[in-house]
Amino acid sequence: MVQMNVLLADDHPIVLMGVREIIERDPRFKVVGEAQSSSELIRKVALLSPDVIITDYNMPGDEQYGDGTRLVEYLRRHFPEPRVLILTVISNPQVLT
Repeated sequence: MVQMNVLLADDHPIVLMGVREIIERDPRFKVVGEAQSSSELIRKVALLSPDVIITDYNMPGDEQYGDGTRLVEYLRRHFPEPRVLILTVISNPQVLT
Protein backbone atom coordinates (compact mmCIF):
# COMPACT_ATOMS: atom_id res chain seq x y z
CA MET A 1 0.00 0.00 0.00
CA VAL A 2 1.33 3.41 -0.97
CA GLN A 3 1.20 5.99 1.82
CA MET A 4 0.22 9.58 1.15
CA ASN A 5 2.54 12.11 2.80
CA VAL A 6 0.65 14.75 4.75
CA LEU A 7 1.87 18.14 5.96
CA LEU A 8 -0.14 19.78 8.76
CA ALA A 9 -0.34 23.51 9.49
CA ASP A 10 -2.08 25.22 12.39
CA ASP A 11 -0.99 27.85 14.87
CA HIS A 12 -2.49 25.92 17.80
CA PRO A 13 -0.24 23.05 18.99
CA ILE A 14 -3.19 21.14 20.49
CA VAL A 15 -5.02 21.21 17.15
CA LEU A 16 -1.88 19.95 15.40
CA MET A 17 -1.58 17.14 17.92
CA GLY A 18 -5.24 16.16 17.50
CA VAL A 19 -5.21 16.23 13.71
CA ARG A 20 -1.95 14.24 13.69
CA GLU A 21 -3.53 11.64 15.97
CA ILE A 22 -6.54 11.24 13.67
CA ILE A 23 -4.49 11.11 10.44
CA GLU A 24 -1.98 8.60 11.80
CA ARG A 25 -4.76 6.14 12.72
CA ASP A 26 -5.15 5.43 9.01
CA PRO A 27 -2.22 3.48 7.53
CA ARG A 28 -2.78 5.14 4.13
CA PHE A 29 -1.41 8.42 5.50
CA LYS A 30 1.90 9.48 7.01
CA VAL A 31 2.38 12.88 8.65
CA VAL A 32 5.74 14.11 7.38
CA GLY A 33 5.77 17.52 9.03
CA GLU A 34 4.00 20.29 10.89
CA ALA A 35 4.03 24.08 10.60
CA GLN A 36 2.68 26.81 12.88
CA SER A 37 2.79 29.75 10.46
CA SER A 38 2.38 30.39 6.77
CA SER A 39 6.11 31.03 6.28
CA GLU A 40 6.98 27.76 7.97
CA LEU A 41 4.35 25.97 5.87
CA ILE A 42 5.80 27.27 2.60
CA ARG A 43 9.34 26.26 3.63
CA LYS A 44 8.19 22.77 4.55
CA VAL A 45 6.11 22.27 1.40
CA ALA A 46 9.22 23.04 -0.66
CA LEU A 47 11.37 20.75 1.48
CA LEU A 48 9.02 17.80 2.01
CA SER A 49 6.91 17.69 -1.20
CA PRO A 50 3.77 16.40 0.53
CA ASP A 51 0.88 14.77 -1.29
CA VAL A 52 -1.66 16.52 0.95
CA ILE A 53 -1.54 19.78 2.90
CA ILE A 54 -4.00 20.22 5.76
CA THR A 55 -3.96 23.85 6.87
CA ASP A 56 -5.87 26.16 9.14
CA TYR A 57 -7.57 29.05 7.33
CA ASN A 58 -6.61 31.64 9.97
CA MET A 59 -2.94 31.43 10.90
CA PRO A 60 -0.32 33.99 11.70
CA GLY A 61 0.84 35.11 8.33
CA ASP A 62 3.38 37.50 7.06
CA GLU A 63 3.50 40.09 4.32
CA GLN A 64 4.77 37.62 1.75
CA TYR A 65 2.32 34.72 2.18
CA GLY A 66 -0.50 35.94 4.42
CA ASP A 67 -3.14 33.43 5.45
CA GLY A 68 -6.58 32.33 4.34
CA THR A 69 -7.40 32.79 0.68
CA ARG A 70 -4.11 34.55 -0.03
CA LEU A 71 -2.10 31.61 1.36
CA VAL A 72 -4.17 29.01 -0.51
CA GLU A 73 -3.79 30.90 -3.78
CA TYR A 74 -0.02 31.05 -3.25
CA LEU A 75 0.10 27.31 -2.56
CA ARG A 76 -1.95 26.50 -5.68
CA ARG A 77 0.24 28.72 -7.92
CA HIS A 78 3.63 27.60 -6.62
CA PHE A 79 2.86 24.03 -5.52
CA PRO A 80 0.08 22.68 -7.78
CA GLU A 81 0.73 18.99 -7.03
CA PRO A 82 -0.42 18.58 -3.41
CA ARG A 83 -4.09 18.56 -2.55
CA VAL A 84 -5.01 21.27 -0.05
CA LEU A 85 -7.55 20.66 2.71
CA ILE A 86 -8.53 23.67 4.80
CA LEU A 87 -9.62 23.44 8.42
CA THR A 88 -11.66 26.30 9.83
CA VAL A 89 -14.32 27.15 12.36
CA ILE A 90 -15.44 30.07 10.19
CA SER A 91 -19.05 29.75 9.12
CA ASN A 92 -19.20 32.76 6.78
CA PRO A 93 -20.55 31.46 3.45
CA GLN A 94 -18.44 33.94 1.47
CA VAL A 95 -15.26 32.39 2.87
CA LEU A 96 -16.42 28.84 2.26
CA THR A 97 -17.08 29.21 -1.45
